[in-house]
Order: sequence, then C-alpha cells, then structure tokens
Amino acid sequence: MKNFSYFCIIFVPLLSSAQSTMMLPNRIELPKVATLVTCTSNEMGRMVYRTSDNKAYYCNGTDWQEMTGGGFTLPYSGTGDTNSNLFRIINEGNGRAIYAETQGNALSIGIQAVASHTAPDIDNFAVFAQNKSTNALGAGVFGRHEGTGIGVYGVTPNAGIGVKGLAFPAEMGGTGTGIGVWAESTAGYGLYAKSKSWSAVKAESETSFGLHGLSKDDAGVRGQSVDGIGVYGTSYTKYAVYGYSYGTEGYGIYGSGLYGNAGYFDGNVKVKRDVFVGEDKGIIQNTNGTQLKYYTGTVGFEYTLTAFSTFISDEIPIATFSSKPVVYIADVTNQSGSYYKVIVTVVAVTNNSARLRFYNASDAQITFSGTWNLVAIGPK
Repeated sequence: MKNFSYFCIIFVPLLSSAQSTMMLPNRIELPKVATLVTCTSNEMGRMVYRTSDNKAYYCNGTDWQEMTGGGFTLPYSGTGDTNSNLFRIINEGNGRAIYAETQGNALSIGIQAVASHTAPDIDNFAVFAQNKSTNALGAGVFGRHEGTGIGVYGVTPNAGIGVKGLAFPAEMGGTGTGIGVWAESTAGYGLYAKSKSWSAVKAESETSFGLHGLSKDDAGVRGQSVDGIGVYGTSYTKYAVYGYSYGTEGYGIYGSGLYGNAGYFDGNVKVKRDVFVGEDKGIIQNTNGTQLKYYTGTVGFEYTLTAFSTFISDEIPIATFSSKPVVYIADVTNQSGSYYKVIVTVVAVTNNSARLRFYNASDAQITFSGTWNLVAIGPK
C-alpha cells in the first residue's frame, strides 16, 4: 500500500487534460487548437500548437507570435526598448549575417533603416556599418550596381548632406591622416558631381586643402560647366584655387575655352616668375616687378610754319597711368606737303596727356599735314 500511494503522488501532477500543457520526461506537449482565440492580457503567456499550420504560438498580451523554430510570421513587426542590441545576429563563417532581397520593380528597397528622432542631441545614424579590419582591405559600406546606375546613393531634401565621408581626427579617436571620401575609376570619372543650381562639389578645410586632386597623366581636378562655373574656390587668407605641376611640361592650372575665355580674373593677378604668351601674342614685362600698360593712339595736324619756327600742340589725351608714362612718336600716315621737313618731339607728358612740338628746320616757310601714331608705356 505504501508503494502504491507513493506512485500516485509522483504521477498525478505530470498528467493533465487534453487542453493543458503536458510535461513528459523527454518532451513538452502543448494544447492543440484548430484556430487561435483572441490574444488578450488574460491569455498572456499561454502557448498552443495550431494544427491548421503545424506551428506553435504564444500570446504576448496583444498578438499571437509564432515560436516554432524561432521563426517569424511575415509580415513581422516588433517593438522593444533597450540601450543594448535589440536584435543581434552573428555569423562565424564567411557568409552573410543578414541577407535581404526585394524583387519589386518600382521604388523597391532591400533594407530600409530610419532614425526617427527629429531633434537628437548628438549624431545618430539610420545605418551604421563598421569594418574592424586593421589593414587597407575591405570597406565599411559597399554599394554595387550591375547596370549603369548608382552603387551608393545619398539624398537630402533640405540643406543637409547627401553623402558625407569623415576621416576621424585625433580628438575623435582617429589619426587625422585618413581620407574622408576616396573615389577611383580605371576608365571613367572617379568622382562625378552634378548640380542644377549650386556647386556640384563643395570642399572645405580649416588648415589644409579643401579639394586635393592628383593625376599622373591627366588633370588632377577638372571642372566643366555649360552656363555656370567649372571650378570655384574661395579662401580668406590662402589660395582659392591652387594648382601644382611636378613635371616641366605640365601646368599648375590649365584653362581652355573653345569659343569663350580660357580664364577670367575679376581682380588683381600676381605672377611671381615669367609669363609666356604663345601663338604670336606678346606681353610687356618689367624688371622691377611693376605691371606695365601699353597704349596706342593717333593725332592729326595741318599747319604752316615759318622758317626755323616752332609750334606746340594742345594737350593730347592718352590712357590714364598710375604715374607718368613714356610716350613715343611712331610713324606718320595720310601725310602731305613738307611734313618730312618737320621735327616732331613729345613734350609736357602727364599721367594722362602729352603735347607735341613741331619744329621747321628749313630756311623757308612750309605747310604740312599728317596723322601721327603715338605709343605710351607706363605703370598700370
């Protein structure tokens, strides 16, 4: 009798009705149902096995959640509140930790991430990708397009930044010597930027180059514009645009205008060394570093002079120079009479005028006329 009583005490708690969870030595049997009743707070924690799809479910107080094999019922939505990882997957092999694919053909998105706080206190990121490699291999974010589209695409609807690359400075845990954005191409453009109404590329640096371009056989930086500005640079104390050529045949800055201007400077231009002008053009150089200006003009006279007499003209306007230029008499055209008997010299030169002195060197009265060409060279 004692043995039988002991057996009943052990056995009875392990058995239950058909709609209760049964705990057996090597398994747990859940209540089997054909349909799921409404999941409420009273049912929270209840687990059942639905025979219509052969899956197990538990009630979270609001909805029934599939629990068979840890899978999800799609579409799936879940909410949590934690300062740690809400969802974490680790693949210890060489495959992908997460693979997402969409097969739609209109605004379809493989993975969408949203940082929804509208006024964060510090930077937050909808997508954060990190590559822990300590060498130069791999990438934090890799984008690829099989056609002629875009591998990585960034857009901002307001005055923000579509795509930003940052090389961490020392105060942020970096070395400060990295590259924020690296663009490379074997045949096309390494970096192509296009804007309809503003600068296609804006590069800014506090202590170094805003934009640094290097090429072995072509242009380090090339800008092209149909109606705007190909390359625009602004600097407060240094160089708005700085170009440097390593070779003897290269150009630090090269401008080409097929039908327009190769270069335009609205302000002073300083040249430290020689200036060369090709294609049968010329430029005046001054040894003391002052920029010179060249002026040509004409003046016509018709006059009668007695023997050995002199005539001095009124002031003849010329271009305005910063100080008195040197004025020369060049050739004479439309000449008539005894013009060849007259000695013409330049007198009374100012920074914007000159006078001519006509002297009859013959012993007889003469009448003459002609148009004399003037040349003035002086400091700009």
